[in-house]
Amino acid sequence: MVSEPEEWHIKVVGVNDTFLEKTGSHRVFDADTKEELSSGDFSISPYSKATLGKIRVSRGEQNACHRMGNRR
Repeated sequence: MVSEPEEWHIKVVGVNDTFLEKTGSHRVFDADTKEELSSGDFSISPYSKATLGKIRVSRGEQNACHRMGNRR
């Protein structure tokens, strides 16, 4: 998920609401241009959240698509 804009950025946040550690990768891209805005691997402890990245924004309208993959 992404946060509301704050200080010209939005945070990409991963949430794990299970009792197992979760690892995987994420990719956020502009739905119109397909430009990659954020990507990387993650590891999130049980019942916690983690900031996966930040995306610079200049206006309230967003076209980002977020894709997360799970590794076992």
